[in-house]
Amino acid sequence: MRYALEPEPHALHVTYSCSLSKCLPEGHSWYKWAMESPLSQIATIAAEQATYVSTAQAARVGVGSRALARLAATGALERVLRGVYRVRAAPEPPYPELLAAWTLLADGRLPWERPARDAQPPVVVSHTAAAALYELGTFPPARPTFIVTKGGREPPSHAWRTFALDLAADEHRERFLPQGIRLEVTTPERTLVDLAWAEADPDHVTDALGDALDRRLVDLLALRAALDRRWQRRGRGTPTWFRDAVRRAA
Repeated sequence: MRYALEPEPHALHVTYSCSLSKCLPEGHSWYKWAMESPLSQIATIAAEQATYVSTAQAARVGVGSRALARLAATGALERVLRGVYRVRAAPEPPYPELLAAWTLLADGRLPWERPARDAQPPVVVSHTAAAALYELGTFPPARPTFIVTKGGREPPSHAWRTFALDLAADEHRERFLPQGIRLEVTTPERTLVDLAWAEADPDHVTDALGDALDRRLVDLLALRAALDRRWQRRGRGTPTWFRDAVRRAA
């Protein structure tokens, strides 16, 4: 939890340079106000999520939607989605649309809460969004994509896309982004399989496969295992061309 103070109490901002205890000693006349202020109460959440916080998460630490709206009115917060705010004083992080949607889809789960061992996380970055995080291939710009354990929220104006799919324990991993951001992301192997089944352009997917092999981002055994698991469900658009490409790569 890091803060810097401007001359007025309402200018309490999250930054990355100073802890609250150093910037504002306990004996300071503003200390009690700072510790009890709504911005202070959500600061720990925001610091773990590149300054993003959802109304559901804020409610869990005692900050209601009206308090968040007041902070937005004073300029301390910016409303980026219905139900998601960002601390304005901090620099905008990379992948802002992805992070805002991920924060909302977390549905109140706090960033330090982890699912039970081997349990599938409720939201995992996947498909083209995962490929972008791995810098895998050259896919056309697309809205953020996620695998969820249940039906996701209806996005405003198709701002993101969710897939209700099962993931094996070895098909997702925690990935660290700049500024200490942690996201659950499908593995490169599972990402390629999902892209093939989502009917991405075959040329783009096979190029991404070649790129992943050249950079040693994928293990062929793990890729075949992910492909075999998905193949058992078959369904619409089963990509025989991708299975053939994986066989040729072996």
